[in-house]
Amino acid sequence: MSENFVFGDFNARTAHFNDFVQNDLLHDSILDRVGELFAYVADETLPDRSNPDPGTNDYGTKLINPCKSSGLRILKGRHLGSLANDYTYSSPKGMSVIDYLLSRSSNFGIVSKFITCNFTSYSDHAPLHIQFKTYFSIKCNGVQSNFADAEASKFFRWNEEYKDMCRNALLINSDNIKSTLQNIEAESQDDNGFMCERFYPSIH
Repeated sequence: MSENFVFGDFNARTAHFNDFVQNDLLHDSILDRVGELFAYVADETLPDRSNPDPGTNDYGTKLINPCKSSGLRILKGRHLGSLANDYTYSSPKGMSVIDYLLSRSSNFGIVSKFITCNFTSYSDHAPLHIQFKTYFSIKCNGVQSNFADAEASKFFRWNEEYKDMCRNALLINSDNIKSTLQNIEAESQDDNGFMCERFYPSIH
């Protein structure tokens, strides 16, 4: 199964339009005719999206139609436990939701956080903070170690011979590490906002 995601400013106001085909069922008589040619998979009925923007525009229709035909779905407004349901664009004419994350519904669980952040003075779009679950494995001294959902493996063996080598590598790259991590923060528009704490690595 593909785990591709499409993310960005679509200029599309979709209100509460369905991004899937409702009642997508074929009559038994039709299934009998096409069953030998291909397996028909009906669209899954998804829960309603929470969208504060009731407006629509032509771009909204142009986004919804390919969602129905391609199997991509709008994650924003459906992600439980995250603050993703606020306005994403502000202009003199008002506020709207036009920024989205699209993927197949089977991939929704890969997104662990989806936060619509506070507007800043640098853009008329609200920053979106998205955190994906990852899974990877490494092999150290012949021991396979697995990491999933930011949890450390139970199996890891440290070799003291590599202590100085690792320390020197971190010291050489400390400026790059700091520049990458020190400004990571996201605050939601919600009064009970979520904020990612800034992290300043320290090497001794």
